[in-house]
Amino acid sequence: MRKEPDNIRTSRKISVGQVSMEYLMLTAAMLLILLVIMLVFMGNYSQQSMVVQQRTAAHSLSLLAASAQEVWVAGVGAEEKISLEIPESAQLASSHIAGHVMSINLLGVGDVSRSTSMNISGSWPANTGQAYMSVYNNGTHILIRPGGRLVVNITGIYMRIPTGGASNATTLLISNRAGSTYTLTQVLTCPGSTIVCTYDGTNGALAAEGTQTATVTISSNTPGLHTGYLNISAVPTGGSGLADETIYVPVTIRVE
Repeated sequence: MRKEPDNIRTSRKISVGQVSMEYLMLTAAMLLILLVIMLVFMGNYSQQSMVVQQRTAAHSLSLLAASAQEVWVAGVGAEEKISLEIPESAQLASSHIAGHVMSINLLGVGDVSRSTSMNISGSWPANTGQAYMSVYNNGTHILIRPGGRLVVNITGIYMRIPTGGASNATTLLISNRAGSTYTLTQVLTCPGSTIVCTYDGTNGALAAEGTQTATVTISSNTPGLHTGYLNISAVPTGGSGLADETIYVPVTIRVE
């Protein structure tokens, strides 16, 4: 068999080695490009996630601010409970509700804040995610804090009645959003001795996730502005871990 010259065999070895090296360099370059693309994608995803969490925090603060305004206008004792979302990146230990400002501190972003026209005070829940908050008017401040699970669909009752005319009525929806039964005690304090009022709310057990409708009916022949209130107290089943609750609904009647 004829033997190839040494210079030809060496040339072939160099060619094969050069191709292998070029292949490795091309593969490395492709991997580097892929890594850069992944880093850019992850950066964009992280930035978009941050924007979403900022918007979520801002929306939740707007809901609280609107609720605080409604409860402030409704008067002393008025309360409203709302459900909102607290972003996963929220640092609740460094978030605040005080003075005229409520804020949610987001990791890597800082405070997302909302101001109010009235004094506010309160606290955020211990955990992020879906939160149920109570917004309550104590006369000097709006108290914002983690809420109980008994809900009334109105924060106050206002009626205008013509003197000597037909009675007026308002229907309430009382909802138990807890996983335990509440025992209700409901008392309507009529706004003045010259006002005739009735309330058909049922005292006793309100089952878990149950609802009850009740109607306040009022009539009067005495002109003027009259005030009263509806007081609803709820005691949860023993061992449920839930706190007793009291909801105060102011009643204002104008007879003219």
